[in-house]
Amino acid sequence: MEDSLGSWLALEKVKSNAVRGVAIVTALICSAGYSLATMNMYFFFGAFYLLFTNSSSSLDQLN
Repeated sequence: MEDSLGSWLALEKVKSNAVRGVAIVTALICSAGYSLATMNMYFFFGAFYLLFTNSSSSLDQLN
């Protein structure tokens, strides 16, 4: 019984982290898109840089 509870809690933690990651990526894509549409390259490169670093750190966690 304890093994199944531990597995369930581990799965819930993974799902909650995934939801946070998707929310952050969505906000950064929206920021990059809006700044590109308004031709504000300073904010575009900032949002794109954060998107890139967030994505690369997420890939590191898979290994």
